Amino acid sequence: MRDRNGNIVWEATEEHARVMTNTELHGALLDIEKTLPAAEAMDLEKGTLNANYYRDEASVYRAEIARRVNADVQRRARTALTSLRAMAAGNWPEGRSIVDSWIKDIERALEVK
Repeated sequence: MRDRNGNIVWEATEEHARVMTNTELHGALLDIEKTLPAAEAMDLEKGTLNANYYRDEASVYRAEIARRVNADVQRRARTALTSLRAMAAGNWPEGRSIVDSWIKDIERALEVK
């Protein structure tokens, strides 16, 4: 989203990215990648700053993808942690120390106390 001066409106662009699907985010990044060379050429020719807008927009989309990936990784790690705790509480004495070390590793990664 641009303001009247052609600058990115960060909050609006971030909100837009939050409601986009993963496919839409990746598609938007591909579109920016294809558009950027022409925008850079136009910037050189006309003294505009269109390429900067597209770079900023791409950074918002990449940040949203990273946020989603991180949330998914944490969700999977929490699920694994729950499973490991259940295993550790059960009758699996020969694997208890291994499971305990996995639990500690995941807890450290998730910063769970």
